Amino acid sequence: MTSSIRDIQKQIGSKAMVLAIVAGLVLILTGHGSWGRGLILGTLFSIINFVLMAQALPKTIDATRKRSTLLSFGSIGLRYIVLAIPIVAALKYPRFEVFGVCIGLFMVQIVMLGQTLWERFLKKTAQPNGL
Repeated sequence: MTSSIRDIQKQIGSKAMVLAIVAGLVLILTGHGSWGRGLILGTLFSIINFVLMAQALPKTIDATRKRSTLLSFGSIGLRYIVLAIPIVAALKYPRFEVFGVCIGLFMVQIVMLGQTLWERFLKKTAQPNGL
């Protein structure tokens, strides 16, 4: 994996984790501790899923068609198992709110979408003369 891909992973993963920790602490301090813990747990597994996906992608592209198909299904299966762990934990333990975990599982996508929207719309309007 190239260093630029790792840099992007670190950037997005760091932003997602910081956002989840800040939001989680606010939720915990306002009396919604299970929501905050669920959000942080879900985000952690969202980042793990993101890293696993980036690790598997080059291997599937370089492989033959049959091997690529097997690697793709294996990767998806492994990632689904990884994503199921925090959901099962939230269902089993009342310390974690299931809906908080689910929001956390989408935190990487939320950060990527937010970053794109920021760069496309808000950053443009902040610059003078639309430059």
